[in-house]
Amino acid sequence: MEDNRERTRLEELQRYSHAGLLEKAHLENELFDAEKGIEGNPDDENAALRLEVARKKLELFSAEHDNAGAFKFKKFGRRIQELFEAGPDGKPAVEAGEDGELLLAESMADRRFMLVNMGELDRFNKEGGGHAGGDAALGETAAAVEKAVTEALKGEKGELTSDYQIYRYDGNTFMVDIASMPLQEFSALVRKMQEAEPRVEGVKDPAPLTVRGLDLKNVIDLVNHVQAELPPEGKLEPGEDAAREIVEVMRRAGDWDLEVNKLFTRAERVKAKIESGDPDARSFFDNYVKKSFQDTEFGTFEGFSKAVEEGRYLGAAEEIAVGAVEKRFAGGRKVDDAIQEIIDARVRARNIPPEIPPLEKAEAAGTAGAMTDGERILEAKREAMEDAEARAAGAAGPEGEGLALKAQAAKLEYRIEAARRDMGTGLLERGVHYEDLEKAIGEGKDVAAVFVDMGFLKYFDNMGGSDVGDAALKTAASLMEQAVKAAGVKGSVYRYGGDEFTIQVEGGAAAAEQVIRALETLRASSEPIPAGAKSREEYAPTRLAFNYGLADRVMLDELYGLAAREGKYTPDEMEDPGRVVNAKAELLTKAADVGIEYNKAYSRFMLLIGELRAPEYASDPARRKQVDAMVTFSNKALFSELGGKDKLEALAASGLEGEALEEEILDYVVDKVAEARAREQGKKDVLDLLLAAQVKVAFLTDRLKDMEGVVDAQEQKIVKLQGSLKKAEDEKRQIIEQRGNVDRAA
Repeated sequence: MEDNRERTRLEELQRYSHAGLLEKAHLENELFDAEKGIEGNPDDENAALRLEVARKKLELFSAEHDNAGAFKFKKFGRRIQELFEAGPDGKPAVEAGEDGELLLAESMADRRFMLVNMGELDRFNKEGGGHAGGDAALGETAAAVEKAVTEALKGEKGELTSDYQIYRYDGNTFMVDIASMPLQEFSALVRKMQEAEPRVEGVKDPAPLTVRGLDLKNVIDLVNHVQAELPPEGKLEPGEDAAREIVEVMRRAGDWDLEVNKLFTRAERVKAKIESGDPDARSFFDNYVKKSFQDTEFGTFEGFSKAVEEGRYLGAAEEIAVGAVEKRFAGGRKVDDAIQEIIDARVRARNIPPEIPPLEKAEAAGTAGAMTDGERILEAKREAMEDAEARAAGAAGPEGEGLALKAQAAKLEYRIEAARRDMGTGLLERGVHYEDLEKAIGEGKDVAAVFVDMGFLKYFDNMGGSDVGDAALKTAASLMEQAVKAAGVKGSVYRYGGDEFTIQVEGGAAAAEQVIRALETLRASSEPIPAGAKSREEYAPTRLAFNYGLADRVMLDELYGLAAREGKYTPDEMEDPGRVVNAKAELLTKAADVGIEYNKAYSRFMLLIGELRAPEYASDPARRKQVDAMVTFSNKALFSELGGKDKLEALAASGLEGEALEEEILDYVVDKVAEARAREQGKKDVLDLLLAAQVKVAFLTDRLKDMEGVVDAQEQKIVKLQGSLKKAEDEKRQIIEQRGNVDRAA
C-alpha cells in the first residue's frame, strides 16, 4: 500500500507543475475542511453543498490539466477575466478610462508571458514510433520550461519570488504566465529557454524551441489601438468581452511572432545540415520545410541549397519567412508592420463586414454551421449556471448562502464540462478518450476504437484560411456524431488532436465497421468546404476526406499477451489494475492509429491520381496550382522521401485503370510502409513488429473481402491478394516465434 501511495505521489510530481501542486494541495485542504464540517452537521444542507463544491473544485483541477502536465489554455482565459474583477484592494487590475480605453493597474506593470513552441512535433511522432514519441517530447519540453522558470524565479533563500502558471497554448506550444518579473531578468529567461534542447530516446535530433516574450502592458496597448478604430457601438466593455479580446490579440501577436521565427529556425536547421554534409538534409527539407516555402525561391531543395552556397541565405530567409506568414495571416495582403496587421485583423472581426458574409458561408458549408451534440450540452450547462446565478442574486441569510453555493456548483459543473471538451468542435478531448477507454476495458466491455484522420487540414488552413479550417473540423465532427447515430450503435466521438479524431463503440469490430460505412456515406453526400474571407485565390471548395484505422478487443488481447510474455511490463505494472488498463488503452489506440498508415496512403494515391488526370488540371492554371498544393501537403502520405511523388506522377501518366491501378497502388503502399518503418526506426521491439504485422493482415483481409465481393473479380487478383495475406500472416507468426530476434530492418 505504501509503495502505491509513493508511486501516485511521484506520478503527480511528474504530471503537475510546482505551482499546480500548490494549488492542488490548497483544494485538498478545502475538501478536508468541508468533510469535517458535514461530520459535525450531517443535517445541514449548506454543509452538504459546501462539500459538493469542494469536490467539484478538485474535479475541475484535474479536468483542466492536459497530458503534458500543463493547464489547458481555456483556464488562461479565466485568469485574464479575473483582471476585471475586484482584487484584494477592492479594485480591478484592468478598468475603463474616460474614453473607453482599458487602463492597467501599476501592480500589473511587470506581468509577462513567455511562449515556447516545440518545433517538429510531426518528426517526433514519426521517428519516435507514433504519438507516444510526440507526447514524450511535449512532456520533456514542459519539464524544461518548469525547470527554467523556477530557477529564474528562485530568491536568495530558495523561495519563489513570483507566482506563475504553465498552460498548453496549442498543440505544441506552451505559455508561461508570470505574475511579476523585471524585464532584464525576463529577457535572460527567454534566452535561456531558447537554448534548451529537450531530447527523447530513439529520436536523433533534439526538439528545437522557438521562444518569444509578451508583456501584458503591450497587449493592452494593442487592444486599445483596436478600440480606437472601432465605431462607438463596437467598443468593448470591461469584463468577459474585453478579456476575450485580450486573449485573442495576444494569440494573434504570439502566432505571428512564433510563426515567423519557427519558419526561420527550420530554415536554419536545413542550412546547418547542408553545410555539415548531413545526408538527411534533403529528406528533412522535403518533410518539414518545403511546404512552408512553396512558391518562393526556397520552395525546392536545389533553390535552397543554391541560396546557401551563394551567400544570399540570411536576408532571403528572413524576408521569405516574414512573407510566408504575412500571406497566411493577411490573405496575401502585403503589410509593412506586424502590429498594424494585428489591429486590422481584429477590427475586421468586430462590426466590420468581411468580404463574404458569415451567414452565406455557413449555409454553403452545410453541417459546418450546425451545433454539434457537445456544443448543445455545453449550452445547456451554461443556461443552468446562469439560471442558478440569477436565483442567487440578492438572496440573503442561510437560504441565500444555499442558493449561492448551488450557483457556484452549477458554475463549476459548466467549467468541468468545458474543460473536458474541445471548444472548436464541442467533442470530448483526447484525455477523456483515454479515461473512457480505460473504463470500458476495465469493465470488460467489447469496445473497439476507430482512429480517423481528416485529410488536407493544412490545405484548408493555409490555402482556405483559418475560418475554412475551422469549418472543416466542425463539419467533420458533426458527420462523425451523425454516423454513430446512423449506425445504431453505442459510441462516442473525440477530438484526439489536430486533424485526428477517435470513435469508441461497443460491439467490437462489426459495430466499428458499421460506423465507418455510415460516415463514408455521409461524407460522400456532404457539401465541399467553401472558400472564406481569408482564402487565397488558389483555394477551391473541397470535400472532406477521411482515413481510418480500427482495433478491437481481439487484437488488443493478442498484443497485450505477447507484450507481457516478452517482458514489456514489469511485475508491478501487471499487478496494478489501473496500470494494466492504462497500458491496454494505449495499445488499443496505437493499434488503430497504425492502421491509418495503409489506408491513408492508399486513398491519397487514388484521390490525387484522379485529380492529376482530370481535364481541368491541364486546362485551368488555378486548378493546377490547387492540386499541386494538395500534392505538397501529402508528402508524408505519399512516401515522398522514398520516391513516392515520382510514383504518383508515373501512375497518373500510365494507362492503368480500375482494378489494375488499385493493385499497383496496393502493392506499392504495402512495400513502402515496410520500407518507411525500417528507415525511420531501425530496430523495433517485438510488440511494434507484431502491431505492424497485425494491421497489415487486417488491411489485406479487408481488401480481399472487397475484391471477392465483385462478381467479375479477376481470379489472379484474388490469388495474388491471398498470397500477400498469407505472407503477412507468416511474417506475424515468425515474429512471435523468433521473439527476441527483432532486427528486421537489418
